[in-house]
Amino acid sequence: LFITAVMLWGCATSDSLLLSRADIGAGDIQFSVSSTATYRYYKDQKQPRDFVVTVDGERGFYTYCATSREIECRKNTSELLLDICTERTGKNCRIFAIDGKVVWEDPGQWRNSGTVGMHFFVDHKGIRTDKL
Repeated sequence: LFITAVMLWGCATSDSLLLSRADIGAGDIQFSVSSTATYRYYKDQKQPRDFVVTVDGERGFYTYCATSREIECRKNTSELLLDICTERTGKNCRIFAIDGKVVWEDPGQWRNSGTVGMHFFVDHKGIRTDKL
């Protein structure tokens, strides 16, 4: 019974508890036009997962669940996104949002009002790159 309770508790805990605090961004950040557009696409998803951004705010990457069957969606995509962000940009990247909620500590006035540029994201099937 104890083992079952521990397993159920583990399933119920937030994915963000599995992350290092160093993975979550903190302090003022200013999104580029591209990152702003990417974030809007992320927020428009029915089931947004994770959003990471370079620490300079220039590039953003996100994951979402494209199926209505939650069991088919990948969990803990933040680590994957952080690796992809760093690999593609050569910059330090941090987690900005998890499950559609901003987790970045004290981001300041991070939004950029522009809407043109590029957006880059990862879905549950792989990596996509699209132009706006």
